[in-house]
Amino acid sequence: GVALRFSTLESRAEVVPMVDAAARTTVATIARLDNRDELCDAFQIPTAARASVPDGHLVRLAYERWGEGCPARLLGDWSLAAWHADERRLFLARDHLGSTGLYYAHVGPLLAFASSPEALALLPEVASPIDEWQVVRYLAIFPGEPDRTLWRDVRVLPPAHSLTAVDGRVRAHEYWRAYAIALKLDQDL
Repeated sequence: GVALRFSTLESRAEVVPMVDAAARTTVATIARLDNRDELCDAFQIPTAARASVPDGHLVRLAYERWGEGCPARLLGDWSLAAWHADERRLFLARDHLGSTGLYYAHVGPLLAFASSPEALALLPEVASPIDEWQVVRYLAIFPGEPDRTLWRDVRVLPPAHSLTAVDGRVRAHEYWRAYAIALKLDQDL
């Protein structure tokens, strides 16, 4: 299920999920992009049409052009899910700072995702018991694993990460690091 949230003027034209029947792909996004002009230039969208192009559509175009490399080119608050039916491949990605929520549960053959952990905990295949060790870490302000949540079978995709799932294998990838940028800036000085 999808619930649309209209946070910008152009988001009123948003269509989610976006289905490409020819390519047999389905893309779902939630997005508020800060580099709209740069992306519109890259996709040669005329200036007059830009105000009516939803951010989610720009995310889909970025994914079509750059594939799993697109997250590094998107600036703002966004999350992306792309399903490739022929390959039975799911790609998930989350913005650089983690402003949007993107949670997943991988239990046996099930891989489900949602923007809230509570939605996943309602699935009968997902064990919803609280992970007591995570509660202790949270209350003690002791850093834990970056993908753990308070629910045993529910994980969060960390900021600046993407996830690819194929044939029951799930692989997460960090596509950006803030401290790598700071190190580069420090070296340049």
